[in-house]
Formats: sequence, structure tokens, C-alpha cells
Amino acid sequence: MILFYGENQESKDLMEIFYIASQQVAGPKFGACNLIVEEDVASAFSEIGSGDSALHSYRMTGYPFILTYRSGYPVGHYNGDRSVASLVDFAQTLACSAGYYEPVGLSAGVQVESPLVMPPYDPYGRGKKNPARTSSVQFRSDQPIRGYDPNLGGPVYEGSPEARAATKRLEEAEAQRASRGGSLFPTYDVGSTAAEVERPVIAEPRGPSSAAEAERRV
Repeated sequence: MILFYGENQESKDLMEIFYIASQQVAGPKFGACNLIVEEDVASAFSEIGSGDSALHSYRMTGYPFILTYRSGYPVGHYNGDRSVASLVDFAQTLACSAGYYEPVGLSAGVQVESPLVMPPYDPYGRGKKNPARTSSVQFRSDQPIRGYDPNLGGPVYEGSPEARAATKRLEEAEAQRASRGGSLFPTYDVGSTAAEVERPVIAEPRGPSSAAEAERRV
């Protein structure tokens, strides 16, 4: 059984559980690989995920994750509880079974430790408010493709007073625009004129310089 992990807190927590479990099991072999340090291993996982490899189901969709190997080949994702007792039971029973295969990993994504968020944007080609353009005459300075208004300010820390105040202003502005059939962002229906464009002025305060500062303000 091999634990593939990174440098995030979730990885560190699982690493501690995995290490303790490995000290209490006789027979099965335990190993660990830091994907941030071992870049070649991470690249190999990406390669089997992007091609038609027979090992495609064991591609990396996030970390940390645990794979069970037999004779040098992966045979199963560990999807059970992340506890010492569960890992020990699994290692001594199912992981050692000759017929064991579990090609589907149920975890995906990566836990991040930065709570920074920024105002939303309207993706190109999303619909009526920011449609995909098929002719050069549809490109106008008052109708930019990028539906992000810099007047909304820079990143703020999620949960901070600045973020809560910004969210409230965004909701109020969106509700006001929606009541008039408009959109919050400076991306308008193709064909509208500059005179029809009414852009909300929303001043977004800058976020605190650090997460610690955000917590202090809260």
C-alpha cells in the first residue's frame, strides 16, 4: 500500500495516520511518496491519465490518495475511512486478497490552505449576457469578452469582514440590475449601444495582508 501525498494539511494529517497504521501491521508493505518532491512520479500519473493506458483508472485526480499494488501493478484505490483501525483491517484482509480490484477512486481535488477569493466573472460563450461571437463586428470596446469588472476590487480573504461586505454589495447590485433585466458585469447583449450600458459602481476594499490579519479583524 502506497500513500501519495503533497504538502497540504490534509496530506500531513493522513501521513500521520498512515504511518501509525504501518507500525501495527505485519505482512503487507507500506510506502509513501511525496508528489511535490517526486515530480517524475506526478508526471507519470498525468501521462497515464491523458492517454489510453490500461492503467487509466489509476490516474491522479487529486491527493492525498492510497493505492494498493500487487506484483508492481496497482489493483485498487483505498476509499475507506481515514483511520488507523480501518487501514489496519483493510491491509490485513481485502488488500491481501488475490481477487481484489478496486479501479475507481472516489476522492478528487486538492485541499488548499489559502482562503483568497475574488469577485465572480461571466465566462465567454456562457449565454445571452456573454455570447460566443461569430463576426468581427461584434467586438466592441464597450462589450469586452472578459466578464470581470476590476472596479469590484482585488482578492479578499473568505469569511473576512471585507469579503462579507463585498458579498452583500454584490448581491444588492445584482438584484438591482436583475430587476431591470440587466447584468452586473460589463458584458452585454451583442447589439446594445453604449448609451444603453449602465455600469454599477462598486468599490471593493482590498483584503488584509495575511490570513492572520483577517482573523484578527474578525
